[in-house]
Amino acid sequence: MNGQLADEDPDISAVSRIDKTSRDQLDVFIQDYNQQFQTKFSTNDSKSFYDYYKDIAKRVKEHAKRPPEQQVDILLVVNMFLTGFDAKTLNTLYVDKNLQFHGLVQAFSRTNRIYNANKSHGNIVCFRNLKSNADAAITLFSNKNANESVFVKPYEEYLQDYETAVAALIGITPTPQSVDELDNEEEQLEFIKAFRDLLRLQSSLKSFADFETDELALDEQTFEDFQSKYLDLHDRVKKPTTTGGEDKPSILDEVDFETELIQTDLINVAYIQNLLKGLCDEDRSDWIDGQEVFMQKAKSILDMAATDPKLRVKIPLLQKFVETTLPNIHSSEQFDDAYAQFWDEEKLQAANDLVAEERLKNDSFLDLIENFAFSNQLPREDESAKALDFVPKISERKKTIARVKAKVEEYIGQFVEDAV
Repeated sequence: MNGQLADEDPDISAVSRIDKTSRDQLDVFIQDYNQQFQTKFSTNDSKSFYDYYKDIAKRVKEHAKRPPEQQVDILLVVNMFLTGFDAKTLNTLYVDKNLQFHGLVQAFSRTNRIYNANKSHGNIVCFRNLKSNADAAITLFSNKNANESVFVKPYEEYLQDYETAVAALIGITPTPQSVDELDNEEEQLEFIKAFRDLLRLQSSLKSFADFETDELALDEQTFEDFQSKYLDLHDRVKKPTTTGGEDKPSILDEVDFETELIQTDLINVAYIQNLLKGLCDEDRSDWIDGQEVFMQKAKSILDMAATDPKLRVKIPLLQKFVETTLPNIHSSEQFDDAYAQFWDEEKLQAANDLVAEERLKNDSFLDLIENFAFSNQLPREDESAKALDFVPKISERKKTIARVKAKVEEYIGQFVEDAV
Protein backbone atom coordinates (compact mmCIF):
# COMPACT_ATOMS: atom_id res chain seq x y z
CA MET A 1 0.00 0.00 0.00
CA ASN A 2 1.45 3.37 -1.01
CA GLY A 3 1.00 6.37 1.27
CA GLN A 4 2.11 9.97 0.91
CA LEU A 5 2.13 12.94 3.26
CA ALA A 6 1.56 16.47 2.05
CA ASP A 7 1.70 19.68 4.08
CA GLU A 8 0.12 23.11 3.73
CA ASP A 9 -1.64 24.74 0.78
CA PRO A 10 0.24 24.71 -2.53
CA ASP A 11 -0.13 28.42 -3.35
CA ILE A 12 2.74 30.52 -4.74
CA SER A 13 4.13 31.44 -1.30
CA ALA A 14 3.59 28.06 0.36
CA VAL A 15 7.25 27.08 0.56
CA SER A 16 8.40 30.38 2.06
CA ARG A 17 5.75 30.12 4.83
CA ILE A 18 7.00 26.75 6.09
CA ASP A 19 9.38 26.95 9.06
CA LYS A 20 12.78 25.27 8.78
CA THR A 21 11.85 22.14 10.75
CA SER A 22 8.69 21.58 8.71
CA ARG A 23 10.57 22.35 5.48
CA ASP A 24 13.23 19.76 6.27
CA GLN A 25 10.58 17.15 7.02
CA LEU A 26 8.70 17.99 3.83
CA ASP A 27 11.93 17.55 1.86
CA VAL A 28 12.18 14.03 3.30
CA PHE A 29 8.62 13.27 2.19
CA ILE A 30 9.27 14.57 -1.32
CA GLN A 31 12.52 12.63 -1.62
CA ASP A 32 10.65 9.46 -0.70
CA TYR A 33 7.98 10.34 -3.27
CA ASN A 34 10.64 10.92 -5.95
CA GLN A 35 12.27 7.59 -5.21
CA GLN A 36 8.99 5.68 -5.26
CA PHE A 37 7.54 7.24 -8.41
CA GLN A 38 10.71 8.27 -10.28
CA THR A 39 9.96 12.01 -10.13
CA LYS A 40 12.21 15.04 -9.45
CA PHE A 41 10.22 17.43 -7.26
CA SER A 42 11.60 19.61 -4.45
CA THR A 43 10.84 22.61 -2.23
CA ASN A 44 13.62 24.67 -3.82
CA ASP A 45 11.09 26.81 -5.66
CA SER A 46 7.33 27.30 -5.72
CA LYS A 47 6.91 25.84 -9.21
CA SER A 48 8.54 22.52 -8.33
CA PHE A 49 6.51 22.29 -5.12
CA TYR A 50 3.28 23.07 -7.00
CA ASP A 51 4.17 20.44 -9.60
CA TYR A 52 4.55 17.99 -6.72
CA TYR A 53 1.04 18.89 -5.56
CA LYS A 54 -0.39 18.51 -9.08
CA ASP A 55 1.31 15.13 -9.55
CA ILE A 56 -0.22 13.81 -6.32
CA ALA A 57 -3.64 15.14 -7.34
CA LYS A 58 -3.42 13.46 -10.74
CA ARG A 59 -2.19 10.19 -9.24
CA VAL A 60 -5.10 10.09 -6.77
CA LYS A 61 -7.68 10.96 -9.43
CA GLU A 62 -6.34 8.27 -11.77
CA HIS A 63 -6.00 5.67 -9.01
CA ALA A 64 -8.12 3.00 -10.72
CA LYS A 65 -6.31 3.41 -14.05
CA ARG A 66 -2.79 2.93 -12.69
CA PRO A 67 -0.96 -0.29 -11.78
CA PRO A 68 -0.69 -0.92 -8.00
CA GLU A 69 2.93 0.21 -7.80
CA GLN A 70 1.95 3.61 -9.25
CA GLN A 71 -1.03 4.23 -6.97
CA VAL A 72 -1.42 6.36 -3.87
CA ASP A 73 -3.75 4.55 -1.48
CA ILE A 74 -3.54 6.77 1.62
CA LEU A 75 -2.88 10.50 1.66
CA LEU A 76 -2.11 12.31 4.93
CA VAL A 77 -2.76 16.05 4.73
CA VAL A 78 -2.99 19.18 6.88
CA ASN A 79 -4.99 21.57 4.68
CA MET A 80 -4.12 20.27 1.25
CA PHE A 81 -6.92 18.68 -0.84
CA LEU A 82 -9.62 19.43 1.75
CA THR A 83 -11.18 21.96 -0.63
CA GLY A 84 -11.29 22.32 -4.39
CA PHE A 85 -10.29 18.73 -5.12
CA ASP A 86 -12.42 15.91 -6.51
CA ALA A 87 -11.49 12.24 -7.01
CA LYS A 88 -14.38 9.84 -7.59
CA THR A 89 -12.45 6.87 -6.18
CA LEU A 90 -11.78 8.65 -2.87
CA ASN A 91 -13.84 6.63 -0.41
CA THR A 92 -12.98 7.52 3.20
CA LEU A 93 -11.93 10.69 5.02
CA TYR A 94 -10.30 10.24 8.44
CA VAL A 95 -10.66 13.46 10.43
CA ASP A 96 -8.62 14.54 13.44
CA LYS A 97 -9.23 18.26 13.16
CA ASN A 98 -11.82 20.62 14.60
CA LEU A 99 -13.64 21.31 11.34
CA GLN A 100 -16.70 23.56 11.27
CA PHE A 101 -19.09 25.39 8.95
CA HIS A 102 -17.94 25.75 5.31
CA GLY A 103 -14.60 24.03 6.02
CA LEU A 104 -16.40 20.97 7.37
CA VAL A 105 -18.86 20.80 4.46
CA GLN A 106 -16.12 21.15 1.86
CA ALA A 107 -13.85 18.61 3.54
CA PHE A 108 -16.65 16.06 3.97
CA SER A 109 -17.65 16.60 0.34
CA ARG A 110 -14.30 15.21 -0.86
CA THR A 111 -15.75 11.69 -0.45
CA ASN A 112 -19.23 12.16 -1.89
CA ARG A 113 -18.49 11.71 -5.59
CA ILE A 114 -20.30 8.64 -6.95
CA TYR A 115 -17.83 6.26 -8.64
CA ASN A 116 -19.90 3.15 -9.39
CA ALA A 117 -22.56 0.96 -7.79
CA ASN A 118 -20.06 -0.10 -5.14
CA LYS A 119 -19.36 3.50 -4.17
CA SER A 120 -22.62 5.41 -3.95
CA HIS A 121 -21.46 7.54 -1.01
CA GLY A 122 -18.39 8.25 1.09
CA ASN A 123 -17.33 7.38 4.61
CA ILE A 124 -16.31 9.89 7.27
CA VAL A 125 -14.36 8.52 10.25
CA CYS A 126 -14.00 11.14 12.99
CA PHE A 127 -11.47 10.94 15.83
CA ARG A 128 -13.17 13.96 17.41
CA ASN A 129 -16.83 14.46 18.19
CA LEU A 130 -17.98 16.59 15.26
CA LYS A 131 -21.66 15.63 15.33
CA SER A 132 -22.88 19.03 16.54
CA ASN A 133 -20.51 20.84 14.14
CA ALA A 134 -21.81 18.76 11.22
CA ASP A 135 -25.45 19.39 12.13
CA ALA A 136 -24.83 23.13 12.48
CA ALA A 137 -22.95 23.34 9.16
CA ILE A 138 -25.56 21.45 7.17
CA THR A 139 -28.40 23.46 8.75
CA LEU A 140 -26.59 26.70 7.90
CA PHE A 141 -25.85 25.87 4.27
CA SER A 142 -29.01 23.87 3.53
CA ASN A 143 -31.95 23.59 5.93
CA LYS A 144 -32.71 22.03 9.28
CA ASN A 145 -34.17 18.89 7.69
CA ALA A 146 -31.30 18.32 5.26
CA ASN A 147 -29.46 15.76 7.42
CA GLU A 148 -31.75 12.99 6.18
CA SER A 149 -30.69 13.55 2.57
CA VAL A 150 -27.03 14.39 3.25
CA PHE A 151 -26.14 11.47 5.53
CA VAL A 152 -26.89 7.81 4.89
CA LYS A 153 -29.13 5.97 7.31
CA PRO A 154 -27.70 4.24 10.39
CA TYR A 155 -26.32 0.73 9.96
CA GLU A 156 -29.19 -0.77 11.96
CA GLU A 157 -31.78 0.63 9.54
CA TYR A 158 -29.98 -0.82 6.52
CA LEU A 159 -29.83 -4.14 8.34
CA GLN A 160 -33.59 -4.02 8.90
CA ASP A 161 -34.15 -3.12 5.23
CA TYR A 162 -31.99 -6.11 4.29
CA GLU A 163 -34.14 -8.45 6.38
CA THR A 164 -37.26 -7.06 4.67
CA ALA A 165 -35.64 -7.61 1.25
CA VAL A 166 -34.75 -11.20 2.16
CA ALA A 167 -38.36 -11.85 3.14
CA ALA A 168 -39.52 -10.44 -0.21
CA LEU A 169 -37.05 -12.64 -2.09
CA ILE A 170 -38.08 -15.78 -0.19
CA GLY A 171 -41.70 -14.95 -0.94
CA ILE A 172 -40.91 -15.17 -4.66
CA THR A 173 -38.39 -18.04 -4.60
CA PRO A 174 -38.21 -19.93 -1.27
CA THR A 175 -34.96 -21.66 -2.31
CA PRO A 176 -32.30 -21.09 -5.00
CA GLN A 177 -33.65 -24.17 -6.80
CA SER A 178 -37.04 -22.44 -7.00
CA VAL A 179 -35.58 -20.00 -9.53
CA ASP A 180 -35.46 -22.83 -12.08
CA GLU A 181 -39.19 -23.36 -11.60
CA LEU A 182 -40.25 -19.82 -12.52
CA ASP A 183 -42.68 -20.36 -15.39
CA ASN A 184 -42.46 -17.11 -17.31
CA GLU A 185 -40.43 -13.95 -17.77
CA GLU A 186 -42.72 -11.89 -15.53
CA GLU A 187 -41.87 -14.16 -12.59
CA GLN A 188 -38.19 -14.14 -13.53
CA LEU A 189 -38.26 -10.34 -13.62
CA GLU A 190 -39.72 -10.24 -10.10
CA PHE A 191 -36.87 -12.46 -8.88
CA ILE A 192 -34.27 -10.31 -10.64
CA LYS A 193 -35.63 -7.13 -9.05
CA ALA A 194 -35.83 -8.72 -5.59
CA PHE A 195 -32.28 -10.08 -5.68
CA ARG A 196 -30.94 -6.84 -7.17
CA ASP A 197 -32.44 -4.94 -4.23
CA LEU A 198 -30.64 -7.39 -1.94
CA LEU A 199 -27.35 -6.76 -3.75
CA ARG A 200 -27.76 -3.00 -3.38
CA LEU A 201 -28.47 -3.26 0.34
CA GLN A 202 -25.58 -5.64 0.93
CA SER A 203 -23.28 -3.23 -0.90
CA SER A 204 -24.44 -0.43 1.41
CA LEU A 205 -23.97 -2.60 4.49
CA LYS A 206 -20.41 -3.50 3.46
CA SER A 207 -19.47 0.18 3.49
CA PHE A 208 -19.94 0.26 7.29
CA ALA A 209 -17.10 -0.64 9.64
CA ASP A 210 -19.68 -2.50 11.78
CA PHE A 211 -20.56 -4.93 8.97
CA GLU A 212 -20.54 -8.61 9.94
CA THR A 213 -21.79 -11.37 7.64
CA ASP A 214 -23.07 -13.30 10.68
CA GLU A 215 -25.73 -10.62 11.20
CA LEU A 216 -27.31 -11.11 7.79
CA ALA A 217 -30.68 -12.83 7.50
CA LEU A 218 -29.41 -14.95 4.60
CA ASP A 219 -26.41 -17.23 5.24
CA GLU A 220 -23.43 -16.87 2.91
CA GLN A 221 -23.87 -20.15 1.04
CA THR A 222 -27.58 -19.57 0.33
CA PHE A 223 -26.79 -16.04 -0.84
CA GLU A 224 -24.13 -17.36 -3.23
CA ASP A 225 -26.57 -20.00 -4.55
CA PHE A 226 -29.16 -17.30 -5.27
CA GLN A 227 -26.42 -15.19 -6.83
CA SER A 228 -25.46 -18.07 -9.12
CA LYS A 229 -29.06 -18.36 -10.35
CA TYR A 230 -29.16 -14.58 -10.83
CA LEU A 231 -26.03 -14.73 -12.97
CA ASP A 232 -27.44 -17.67 -14.93
CA LEU A 233 -30.41 -15.50 -15.90
CA HIS A 234 -28.04 -12.67 -16.77
CA ASP A 235 -26.02 -14.96 -19.06
CA ARG A 236 -29.17 -16.29 -20.71
CA VAL A 237 -30.49 -12.78 -21.42
CA LYS A 238 -27.18 -11.31 -22.60
CA LYS A 239 -26.00 -14.30 -24.65
CA PRO A 240 -25.73 -13.49 -28.37
CA THR A 241 -28.53 -14.89 -30.52
CA THR A 242 -27.74 -17.62 -33.03
CA THR A 243 -27.87 -17.21 -36.78
CA GLY A 244 -31.31 -17.39 -38.33
CA GLY A 245 -34.77 -17.47 -36.80
CA GLU A 246 -36.85 -14.64 -35.43
CA ASP A 247 -35.87 -12.85 -32.22
CA LYS A 248 -38.66 -13.03 -29.70
CA PRO A 249 -38.95 -9.76 -27.75
CA SER A 250 -38.14 -10.23 -24.07
CA ILE A 251 -39.07 -8.03 -21.14
CA LEU A 252 -35.68 -8.94 -19.64
CA ASP A 253 -33.62 -7.46 -22.50
CA GLU A 254 -33.45 -3.98 -20.98
CA VAL A 255 -32.93 -5.06 -17.37
CA ASP A 256 -29.81 -3.66 -15.71
CA PHE A 257 -28.47 -6.56 -13.64
CA GLU A 258 -25.90 -4.24 -12.00
CA THR A 259 -23.32 -7.05 -11.99
CA GLU A 260 -20.70 -4.59 -10.75
CA LEU A 261 -22.32 -5.01 -7.32
CA ILE A 262 -21.49 -8.70 -7.18
CA GLN A 263 -17.73 -9.11 -7.01
CA THR A 264 -15.37 -6.64 -5.39
CA ASP A 265 -12.43 -8.94 -4.63
CA LEU A 266 -9.58 -9.21 -7.12
CA ILE A 267 -10.32 -12.45 -8.93
CA ASN A 268 -8.97 -12.45 -12.47
CA VAL A 269 -7.51 -14.88 -14.98
CA ALA A 270 -4.01 -14.61 -13.48
CA TYR A 271 -5.36 -15.41 -10.01
CA ILE A 272 -7.30 -18.47 -11.23
CA GLN A 273 -4.36 -19.56 -13.39
CA ASN A 274 -2.00 -19.48 -10.40
CA LEU A 275 -4.41 -21.54 -8.31
CA LEU A 276 -4.64 -24.20 -11.03
CA LYS A 277 -0.88 -24.08 -11.47
CA GLY A 278 -0.40 -24.79 -7.77
CA LEU A 279 -2.38 -28.03 -8.11
CA CYS A 280 0.12 -29.49 -10.59
CA ASP A 281 2.75 -30.23 -7.93
CA GLU A 282 0.35 -32.27 -5.78
CA ASP A 283 0.91 -36.00 -5.41
CA ARG A 284 -1.40 -38.05 -7.63
CA SER A 285 0.43 -41.37 -7.35
CA ASP A 286 -2.85 -43.03 -6.39
CA TRP A 287 -4.41 -42.41 -9.80
CA ILE A 288 -8.05 -43.07 -8.85
CA ASP A 289 -8.34 -41.37 -5.44
CA GLY A 290 -5.57 -38.88 -6.08
CA GLN A 291 -6.99 -37.84 -9.44
CA GLU A 292 -10.49 -37.52 -7.99
CA VAL A 293 -9.30 -35.18 -5.23
CA PHE A 294 -7.26 -33.27 -7.81
CA MET A 295 -10.30 -32.70 -10.03
CA GLN A 296 -12.48 -31.74 -7.06
CA LYS A 297 -9.99 -29.02 -6.11
CA ALA A 298 -9.87 -27.81 -9.71
CA LYS A 299 -13.67 -27.67 -9.80
CA SER A 300 -13.76 -25.59 -6.61
CA ILE A 301 -11.37 -23.11 -8.25
CA LEU A 302 -13.69 -22.83 -11.26
CA ASP A 303 -16.65 -22.34 -8.92
CA MET A 304 -14.77 -19.41 -7.41
CA ALA A 305 -14.16 -17.95 -10.87
CA ALA A 306 -17.87 -18.28 -11.66
CA THR A 307 -18.70 -15.78 -8.89
CA ASP A 308 -17.14 -12.99 -10.95
CA PRO A 309 -19.45 -11.81 -13.76
CA LYS A 310 -16.55 -10.90 -16.06
CA LEU A 311 -14.96 -14.33 -15.70
CA ARG A 312 -18.14 -16.33 -16.34
CA VAL A 313 -17.70 -15.96 -20.10
CA LYS A 314 -14.33 -17.73 -19.74
CA ILE A 315 -15.67 -20.62 -17.63
CA PRO A 316 -16.44 -23.02 -20.55
CA LEU A 317 -12.86 -22.67 -21.80
CA LEU A 318 -11.37 -23.01 -18.32
CA GLN A 319 -13.57 -26.07 -17.80
CA LYS A 320 -12.31 -27.59 -21.05
CA PHE A 321 -8.71 -26.90 -20.03
CA VAL A 322 -9.26 -28.55 -16.64
CA GLU A 323 -10.86 -31.63 -18.20
CA THR A 324 -8.56 -32.15 -21.19
CA THR A 325 -5.16 -30.64 -20.39
CA LEU A 326 -4.66 -30.08 -16.67
CA PRO A 327 -4.69 -33.82 -15.69
CA ASN A 328 -1.67 -34.37 -17.96
CA ILE A 329 0.42 -31.63 -16.32
CA HIS A 330 2.47 -33.06 -13.45
CA SER A 331 4.65 -30.07 -12.60
CA SER A 332 3.98 -26.38 -12.15
CA GLU A 333 7.02 -25.78 -14.37
CA GLN A 334 5.11 -27.30 -17.30
CA PHE A 335 1.92 -25.36 -16.65
CA ASP A 336 2.60 -22.04 -18.37
CA ASP A 337 3.56 -23.55 -21.72
CA ALA A 338 0.66 -26.02 -21.69
CA TYR A 339 -1.83 -23.31 -20.73
CA ALA A 340 -0.54 -20.90 -23.39
CA GLN A 341 -0.69 -23.57 -26.09
CA PHE A 342 -4.23 -24.57 -25.14
CA TRP A 343 -5.42 -20.96 -25.04
CA ASP A 344 -3.77 -20.00 -28.35
CA GLU A 345 -5.29 -23.01 -30.13
CA GLU A 346 -8.76 -22.29 -28.75
CA LYS A 347 -8.46 -18.59 -29.56
CA LEU A 348 -7.48 -19.29 -33.17
CA GLN A 349 -10.22 -21.90 -33.61
CA ALA A 350 -12.88 -19.59 -32.14
CA ALA A 351 -11.77 -16.74 -34.43
CA ASN A 352 -11.91 -18.95 -37.52
CA ASP A 353 -15.34 -20.27 -36.54
CA LEU A 354 -16.73 -16.78 -35.93
CA VAL A 355 -15.38 -15.41 -39.21
CA ALA A 356 -16.84 -18.37 -41.12
CA GLU A 357 -20.22 -18.48 -39.35
CA GLU A 358 -20.91 -14.76 -39.66
CA ARG A 359 -19.17 -14.29 -43.03
CA LEU A 360 -16.73 -11.64 -41.84
CA LYS A 361 -13.69 -10.16 -43.52
CA ASN A 362 -10.77 -11.71 -41.66
CA ASP A 363 -8.64 -8.54 -41.70
CA SER A 364 -11.57 -6.41 -40.54
CA PHE A 365 -12.28 -8.82 -37.69
CA LEU A 366 -8.64 -8.68 -36.60
CA ASP A 367 -8.81 -4.87 -36.73
CA LEU A 368 -11.77 -4.92 -34.31
CA ILE A 369 -9.77 -7.04 -31.88
CA GLU A 370 -6.64 -4.91 -32.19
CA ASN A 371 -8.63 -1.72 -31.69
CA PHE A 372 -10.03 -3.09 -28.43
CA ALA A 373 -6.57 -4.14 -27.26
CA PHE A 374 -5.31 -0.61 -27.98
CA SER A 375 -8.23 1.51 -26.76
CA ASN A 376 -10.17 -0.85 -24.47
CA GLN A 377 -13.30 0.23 -26.36
CA LEU A 378 -15.75 -2.38 -27.63
CA PRO A 379 -16.64 -2.17 -31.34
CA ARG A 380 -19.47 0.11 -32.38
CA GLU A 381 -22.32 -1.08 -34.59
CA ASP A 382 -20.95 0.75 -37.64
CA GLU A 383 -17.55 -0.89 -37.14
CA SER A 384 -19.20 -4.30 -36.86
CA ALA A 385 -21.16 -3.61 -40.06
CA LYS A 386 -17.97 -2.82 -41.98
CA ALA A 387 -16.54 -6.19 -40.98
CA LEU A 388 -19.28 -8.05 -42.88
CA ASP A 389 -18.20 -9.69 -46.14
CA PHE A 390 -21.69 -9.36 -47.58
CA VAL A 391 -24.57 -6.89 -47.65
CA PRO A 392 -27.47 -8.16 -45.51
CA LYS A 393 -31.06 -7.65 -46.56
CA ILE A 394 -32.54 -4.39 -45.34
CA SER A 395 -35.08 -6.28 -43.20
CA GLU A 396 -32.28 -8.29 -41.54
CA ARG A 397 -29.56 -5.63 -41.36
CA LYS A 398 -30.23 -4.37 -37.81
CA LYS A 399 -30.57 -7.88 -36.40
CA THR A 400 -27.46 -9.14 -38.20
CA ILE A 401 -25.24 -6.26 -37.07
CA ALA A 402 -26.46 -6.57 -33.46
CA ARG A 403 -25.73 -10.30 -33.49
CA VAL A 404 -22.25 -9.86 -34.96
CA LYS A 405 -21.44 -7.08 -32.49
CA ALA A 406 -22.55 -9.28 -29.59
CA LYS A 407 -20.50 -12.26 -30.80
CA VAL A 408 -17.38 -10.14 -31.27
CA GLU A 409 -17.87 -8.79 -27.72
CA GLU A 410 -18.21 -12.34 -26.45
CA TYR A 411 -14.98 -13.33 -28.24
CA ILE A 412 -13.21 -10.34 -26.68
CA GLY A 413 -14.53 -11.30 -23.26
CA GLN A 414 -13.30 -14.86 -23.68
CA PHE A 415 -9.87 -14.33 -25.20
CA VAL A 416 -8.76 -10.70 -25.08
CA GLU A 417 -10.13 -8.96 -21.99
CA ASP A 418 -8.16 -9.75 -18.82
CA ALA A 419 -5.94 -12.07 -20.86
CA VAL A 420 -2.69 -13.50 -19.49
